[in-house]
Amino acid sequence: MKDPVQYGKYYAPEDVAGILMNIAKKKKLAYLRISGNEPTMHRAHLIRVLASIETKYSFILETNGILIGNDPTYADELSRFTNLHVRVSLKGRARKNSQNSPARTLKDLHFNLGRWKIFDSTE
Repeated sequence: MKDPVQYGKYYAPEDVAGILMNIAKKKKLAYLRISGNEPTMHRAHLIRVLASIETKYSFILETNGILIGNDPTYADELSRFTNLHVRVSLKGRARKNSQNSPARTLKDLHFNLGRWKIFDSTE
């Protein structure tokens, strides 16, 4: 793994949580959010951020869902945070344009959707 300091400033998980909560307090916000660059890629860091967020804040995690859907233990670990709301971004296009999709292929998109069945409470 490359050193994140080579590419920008690294923030410890507790610092990320503190910065988010300070902004929310100053702006009188109830929701915090992390999105972009797939925040689930560094699981331990994300879990520590979530553990550092006061439960009075609702936390929105925006993700493509692939890593969570591929590992049910990740979903279980996230489920312990009662103030967490997961937004899964499903990006895809018509079959004829699938090569332009961020999911790269419809097969990738179907894989993503299929992995999320673990959250279907209707079964």
